[in-house]
Order: sequence, then C-alpha cells, then structure tokens
Amino acid sequence: LAREQNLEELISVEPVPVDFNISLSGGEYTLYLPGFYESNQSYRLTISADLKDRWGGRLNEPFIRSFRVSDLEPQLAIPMLWAAGQVIYSLPGERSLQAIAANLSSLTVQFAPVSVEQMWRDYHLPSDVREFQPEQTWMQQLSMRRNDSQTIEIGLTPDGSNLAPGLYHYRISSPQIDSRNADIDFWLVVSQVQLNLKASKDEIFVWAADGENLSVVPGKSVSVYDADFELTGASVTDASGIARIQQSSDSSQRGNILAVIGETGDEDFSAGFSFWDEGIQPWDFRL
Repeated sequence: LAREQNLEELISVEPVPVDFNISLSGGEYTLYLPGFYESNQSYRLTISADLKDRWGGRLNEPFIRSFRVSDLEPQLAIPMLWAAGQVIYSLPGERSLQAIAANLSSLTVQFAPVSVEQMWRDYHLPSDVREFQPEQTWMQQLSMRRNDSQTIEIGLTPDGSNLAPGLYHYRISSPQIDSRNADIDFWLVVSQVQLNLKASKDEIFVWAADGENLSVVPGKSVSVYDADFELTGASVTDASGIARIQQSSDSSQRGNILAVIGETGDEDFSAGFSFWDEGIQPWDFRL
C-alpha cells in the first residue's frame, strides 16, 4: 500500500470494536484490523475507493463486506492451576473453587480422597492413565449469560459441606465440551497449615505457616520425598516454623520434591511441593 495515506479515513468497521486499530505488516502487503469483536455480532467493513497501492493505483470503487463473529466456544479454566502445577491449596473452611467459563450450562464434578503416595505417583503420569476411582459424582447447574466469559464458583462437595484436612483428586468436565482432553484433572490439599519449600544443592528449606492467620507452626515433623516417593530426609519445624532437611549430593537431581506433615485425615496434615514457586522465585526478591 502507498505510504502517507490516512488509513483511519479510508477504512472503517461498523459497529466499531473496542480497541479497534488499523496496522500494516512490515512489508506493507497485509492489512490488519485488530480489536475486541463481540461474539454473535455482525460487522460491516468498508474500504474507500480512494485507497492507493504503492504505485498510486486506486480501488476506484468501495470494497464492502459484512461478516459475523461466531459464538464463543464453550470453555472452562481454573486460573489457580496455571501456576500451581495441578495441585491447589485450600483451607478447610473453603467450599468452592473459582473458575472462568463461557457458554456452559452444567458441570460434572468428580472427586475422591487419596493417599499422598497414590497422588504423588499419579501426578507423574499422563492424565489418561492415572488411577482415578471417584467416590462421588454430581452435576452442578450453571446460569450464565451467553457469549460472555464469566467467573463462576465450583462447589467442592455436592452438598456444600466442608472438606476434612486431607488430599483429594478432582476431575471436572462439562457436557457442553465434547473433547475428553478438556477435562480438568487436579488435586486439592486441604489443610490449616501451608507448606512452602525451596531446594538448594544440599538442603531442603521448609516453612510451615497457618494458612488463615499466617502465624508460624512450630514443632511439626516434616518428611521430604523425591519424585519416586523415596524418603530423602525429615526434620521438625523450629520456633520460626522452619525445618531444614539435609540432602545427599544426588538427591537434589531427582525432579519434583514433596514435603509432608502427618497423614491424610490428621487434623494437622499438610503437603507442599517444589513447583509451588509462584511469587517466591529469586527474581521476585531482586536476587
């Protein structure tokens, strides 16, 4: 296209999309009209007959086309999983999980309590070969505006009751999403105690804190496992809620690390993972 022509005066889309603008490719061969086009909305594109190419030639007659944006594809996402590595922490009193959805009328929710060992072994397997035998399955009906991505709350139990401290495997799907690969498969750690850990070459640093009031949790025995669920060390949290577990030179090379307090079902049960690192990376502290 010819340079030094006012494209905003020569090209229009009606109704005007939010954040609409006009741009050209680097070689000025391709015209882009980005913006937020609403679903299920018809638009009219008009290109003036005065638009010129690089040699000065004009269109001579307007180019007019009408088009319609299709409906949003049904979709479901749990933002917390984007940074949590398929394992989410929850306090015992929390009864729902926030998600983003569009064009859904119902969800199928399945869950089952699991042991730490079973969870850790399944975590390292592809989702389609994981051992999952749901203890409960229920449908959650949704009332959503059409073609509008919205925040919803997914109930963690069918009757809205609290979950006991422990570890739970969830699988969430929707009849409106026909791809099995769209199922959301994750685990939920329910505990009053939140564990954070960092691994160095020869030490695992674990910090235990109350997830509700952020007070430290002293005097708790912490066991650390490698990706093969082999115990690599144990210690007790001190007055600052910190446990330091020394590691052999090769144990730090075994991938993901798991720290555990107690057993599932215990009042003080908790688990923490090395991939829970959102917000605690070195660059978050300008290191």
